[in-house]
Amino acid sequence: MSKRNAYHVTIASLFPGDVIRPERHAALYRQFRPGGPMPAPDFIANLLWELALEAARAAGAPNKPSRLASVYAWETLEAARLFRERRGPEAAILAVEFGSDAPLHRGDFDLISSGNPTTAYVDYMSETAARYWLDPPVGIVVTLPPTSIQL
Repeated sequence: MSKRNAYHVTIASLFPGDVIRPERHAALYRQFRPGGPMPAPDFIANLLWELALEAARAAGAPNKPSRLASVYAWETLEAARLFRERRGPEAAILAVEFGSDAPLHRGDFDLISSGNPTTAYVDYMSETAARYWLDPPVGIVVTLPPTSIQL
């Protein structure tokens, strides 16, 4: 089986040969529930995005892999660096590989990372989430393989 090379950005301590599993990302969001723990105020926007994106995927692109069942990979080192600059300059960029036959979605990260602070979430998130799944990416491309990836 041929392999696809990409880059993963993380603050976790990972080493060559380690495997990153898709459920790792989802665990961050699945801990929040009615009557249970709630996200910190600075994490609420992330939770809102994941809710909007999953609803848009289920409604408009149900055959695409869920972000909650995927590993995030960047196709180029430059894209990984741009993501790290926006989200966590202390994070490491790791070279990863996964099967080239793995189904994946190429999403436009710019759509969901450059929000308009003067517009209410309810006025743009739904439409933007649908575009993430249906439109070809034109900004920084995040690749979502719904499979484990190896360092």
